[in-house]
Amino acid sequence: MQLWLEVQDSDTPCHIDSTDLSSAIDVRFGDEITTDGKRLFDRDGNLIGAHFHIDDPDGQAAARSAVGSVNWLLVECRDWTLIPLENLIADAGGTPTSIAVRLEDSKLIPGAAFALDIGVDAILLADEEELWQAAAICKAQRLERSDGCITKTETIEQGQLSPVMITAIEEGSTGDRVCVDFVSLLNHGEGILVGSSSSMMALVHGETIVSGYVPPRPFRVNAGAIHSYCMRADGKTCYLSEVSAGDELLVYNAAGETRPMTVGRVKIENRPLLLLKMKDVNAHTASLYAQQAETVRLVSPSGIALSITELKENDYILARIDTMGRHVGAEISAKVVER
Repeated sequence: MQLWLEVQDSDTPCHIDSTDLSSAIDVRFGDEITTDGKRLFDRDGNLIGAHFHIDDPDGQAAARSAVGSVNWLLVECRDWTLIPLENLIADAGGTPTSIAVRLEDSKLIPGAAFALDIGVDAILLADEEELWQAAAICKAQRLERSDGCITKTETIEQGQLSPVMITAIEEGSTGDRVCVDFVSLLNHGEGILVGSSSSMMALVHGETIVSGYVPPRPFRVNAGAIHSYCMRADGKTCYLSEVSAGDELLVYNAAGETRPMTVGRVKIENRPLLLLKMKDVNAHTASLYAQQAETVRLVSPSGIALSITELKENDYILARIDTMGRHVGAEISAKVVER
């Protein structure tokens, strides 16, 4: 994490320059980096970023829209809250954009330095010793975390469908379950990813299979309980409670092939539920609540659709294993625990 000192120009003396805190200065803002209020420039006048004042949801939306298109994004708020900063950090993950924030209160510095357990890439501070003392401590703590980080080798390829074992199937009382109806027909073998945790979402098969009791609904996935995650077409997750007509979800098949499909309707009804618990090869666990009905099917590793009412312990189904945490649906590198 960089610390930027706000200066007037290269000739203006600063108090921090004459203290032990001077070694913490990474950039002299106003000299090495300048702003015209909307854009950031380096010393040679090259455009290197954007500058946003976030005072309302529209301001946040404008700043988020710039992520991925600039190297640096400097933000400041009139009435500072942490949520917009967390959203920007989450959006910037995996992009070339670094997030900088201007702060005037030392109490806000730890929150920015460790937001989402990731933190901003730079903090812009005035020439005030109290601010720099707090920021220097956070910078040192960030370095300690970085030096102590151990990279673990993953045995599951990120984002691919993998076999997971059913460890238990229990009655889950009743609850609101969601049927997702698409404007196009599902093929046999297709469905959507659903789960109580974004780290392990099972492939729930569409109602394309003929049953002796009800006709098929080849546009429908009886997805699961209202609190469950599903996968949007843009790769972000959302809750089933948030899905509505016009949204695009990502449809999977057993081979891991995907295509976006538009939602035409969401149908929510109170129904008896089953709680399905599952475990992957690394012993990571997760669960799925789905309606207790023979027309609700999961998919075996061989691609066979299996009714949830016929599943038993030690059976295997397909699920997407995600080692990344998520914030408002976006992947983040911070550890997130869901039970």
